[in-house]
Amino acid sequence: MAERGRFAIAYSSLLEALRLNPRNSEAESALVRLREILGSELPDAPPRVTLKRYASGAPEQIVQVRTDAAGGIVPDGIATDWYESGEPRRLLDYANGLPHGAEVTWDPSGRVLSRAEYRHGTRLPVGER
Repeated sequence: MAERGRFAIAYSSLLEALRLNPRNSEAESALVRLREILGSELPDAPPRVTLKRYASGAPEQIVQVRTDAAGGIVPDGIATDWYESGEPRRLLDYANGLPHGAEVTWDPSGRVLSRAEYRHGTRLPVGER
């Protein structure tokens, strides 16, 4: 997310990564760099996520979200879809509820089926990626 200019989401995600694994030196180094970039605009909460499960209990979809001005929940960060067997099926970046960034889909064996790039909800033509 930091590479895509989404510094606040990257910072919050790295805080959560360090909470889960306090010995993650790569996450700690990235946090130091992001503190310099964000200055006094540091988010203090980990990203919120929604989780949808298959009937088997396996994760089907995990989406980073935020509450919008009307009190609704909108995707804001990374959305991932999974095959019931546990392999990734799709990844899509969102910003303020709109696709904004990369979208990648895979088949169950891990082979990339498609790649796309979005800006503010509009899919970019191949030559503009």
